[in-house]
Amino acid sequence: MQLASSSVLPMALQSALELDLLEIMAKNAFQMSTVEIAAHLPTTNPEAPVMLDRILRLLSAYSILTCSVRKLPGGNCVDCSFFSHEPRQSLHGKLVHS
Repeated sequence: MQLASSSVLPMALQSALELDLLEIMAKNAFQMSTVEIAAHLPTTNPEAPVMLDRILRLLSAYSILTCSVRKLPGGNCVDCSFFSHEPRQSLHGKLVHS
């Protein structure tokens, strides 16, 4: 099982870098929901926020990002807001050159 999942984190990081997710979050001084992040991407896919949520939650599990969970008004649903706590370009440089 560990061998099968060993490529998940590098692939999630690569996807985040290719989509400039860390840059999008670094430009904002506040936490962003996946809907807000998806609005900055050149896509019309209605499932983009769901896909981003999966990638960003994985990165949060490895302490690359910070995730805050909050209840949405009028429902039992939860929304996870993300914040990149690394200085801008810092994490990108580490990942590209390692």
